[in-house]
Amino acid sequence: MKRAVVDQPGLKFVFIGLLLSVFIGLIIRSQITESKVNSYVKSVFQQLEKQNEKHSVSLEFDTARLMLSDWGFPLPHLLIKNVKISSRKTECLGNQVFIETLSVPLRWRNILRLKKDLDMARVGSMELRLNNINRCMGLGGELLESVQTHHIDSVNSSRAPSNVDAFAAPTKYFDLYIEKLKIIDKINYNVPVLFQTVAAKLNYSESRILAADIKSQVYLFKAVEQSLYRLRSDFSVSYVEGQQASLKMRGKLIDKPFEINVNLDQQRRKLLLSHKITDWSVKSILGLYSQEQSQKSLIQFFESVTGFAFSNEGRGEYDLKEKKLDFYLLENLSIHSGLSRVDINQVHVTSVKPLIFKPFEVTIKEFELEKIKGIPTFKVIQKSVDNFGLLTAVLKVVDTDDISASGLVNNMSVIFSNQGQRALQKIDNVAFKTNFKDIILENIVFEGQPTMGIVKARLSPLQATAVLSKIKLNEDVYRIFSFNKELPTQLLLKAEISPERAKTKVEIDRLSSDFVEIKNIVINYEADLSESRSYEFEMLLKSFKVNRVATIDASLYTILDQFEEIPPNSPAVFYFENVKARYQRLHPEGVDAQLTANHISTSKNRKNTVHIKSITGGQTEVRPMEARFTLDLSNREGSIKKFDFRADLNQFIFEIIK
Repeated sequence: MKRAVVDQPGLKFVFIGLLLSVFIGLIIRSQITESKVNSYVKSVFQQLEKQNEKHSVSLEFDTARLMLSDWGFPLPHLLIKNVKISSRKTECLGNQVFIETLSVPLRWRNILRLKKDLDMARVGSMELRLNNINRCMGLGGELLESVQTHHIDSVNSSRAPSNVDAFAAPTKYFDLYIEKLKIIDKINYNVPVLFQTVAAKLNYSESRILAADIKSQVYLFKAVEQSLYRLRSDFSVSYVEGQQASLKMRGKLIDKPFEINVNLDQQRRKLLLSHKITDWSVKSILGLYSQEQSQKSLIQFFESVTGFAFSNEGRGEYDLKEKKLDFYLLENLSIHSGLSRVDINQVHVTSVKPLIFKPFEVTIKEFELEKIKGIPTFKVIQKSVDNFGLLTAVLKVVDTDDISASGLVNNMSVIFSNQGQRALQKIDNVAFKTNFKDIILENIVFEGQPTMGIVKARLSPLQATAVLSKIKLNEDVYRIFSFNKELPTQLLLKAEISPERAKTKVEIDRLSSDFVEIKNIVINYEADLSESRSYEFEMLLKSFKVNRVATIDASLYTILDQFEEIPPNSPAVFYFENVKARYQRLHPEGVDAQLTANHISTSKNRKNTVHIKSITGGQTEVRPMEARFTLDLSNREGSIKKFDFRADLNQFIFEIIK
């Protein structure tokens, strides 16, 4: 006869196992309460503080819990929230590590004490906050000394005989995963560095790291108005003791590729550096910097640069023992936009602070100066220049204080304007030589006509001299000044400029229009550029003929009609010779203007003397271009006619004062 089901022996074991499971579960639960876990973690942190007492490290956390599952899977782990690691040393105050969540997986071999060392940890969000890191890391040279000692030990160990390995400490492994790591420097707090999805695998012994492999995504230069980062790159670090150590970054900056490589030569104790940049926008790169940084003046200088991109590659070495750059070689450096190019074949840098390099040359080809017309140097003359032209030149750079250049500016055009009319004057070529303290301009060509002469200038303080003859201006320039009949064949310019004074002289052989004909013109201008701000204008004319035309305001002829006994408004020609006019602005007294000339009377066939003198005072001080004058017409016998008149030289309107 068969036994009943209740009499089967297996059911007893199931029942006993169930009771044991409940009993063990209650015991485990009593040991993993939040208070006990917090107490245990606190004791571990205190033990770590004692072990790092030399570095005065402080460890804090908010809560710790033992979790038996993760996302529904039976994965027991220790979860610690808001971990804060900071230094108590005065030199390192403000440096801090903040971990939002730290998860340590628990495995049976750890729980049963078969293995005491952790082999894995996960971090949710982590921030590394830096404050004066150079001072903190350089405490008495302790850190550097320890790094160098460790480096020597690791190299020596890699050369040790193989029989030593039998007594070496066992290799341990540790895996670290960080979802997000943000590094914030207090000085450049608005330029954080973000590492996303950091995976680090470490092999180590009791005394040193044997191998490391770190991979991540790095983000830099976050756009203020957006949540996007302008630099995105793959980041990897690989290290094997005694064999290799390298860092690599490959990514894009504003959608343009770049790469950076750092390799450690462990035998020579040097860092081998290299990089490559392709078509980075100059304006976009400058936009990455804060206006509050030390580069502010450089940024302002290039703010108006448009359309230029640069590319280059380089390689170099850094000596870890001497803590200095051995060299860095920049090659194939180019700045380009369309046909405009600036090329440097090679720059050999041997020191950054102070900056030391070997002499090199910069080749500039058809550089469009129009693209940099917004820089402060050009702003003063922007309204007077229609096209800044194309620059072709060679710069020779010996050191930071010895830079020279020579070349040619082609296809410039400047603007002449008068009463709302504009005319362009083309300057075909200007050859120059400069050391950025002095500049020489020569071989200047106007409208296909080479000039004679040279321009010399010292830039700081500004001093310049110029002597140019055979200057050819086009007809449109003369036309806006109504000189459209007899144009000059000779034009001479002389100038002397210094911080205190400016002196110029212009000689023109002839000019004529429907209104006036002038021969042998000499114009002298001299200005005091100091605080007095006075100037003197003098004009000499050998012959001066005025025609009565309808286009000129009739008020002028009310003055000229006093020289001839003819009916008003009748056709007439007025002749003058040896005209000498002088206009002096006196600060703050007003103006002093005088004119002397010989008037040749056609009605009486005789020569009279004209003398015009300003009457100072009144509104002359406020409006120097509106003045009262006395006119005296005389001959050998005495005064013929004398009267006062008012002249508005801005409007070219005259009025006889009764």
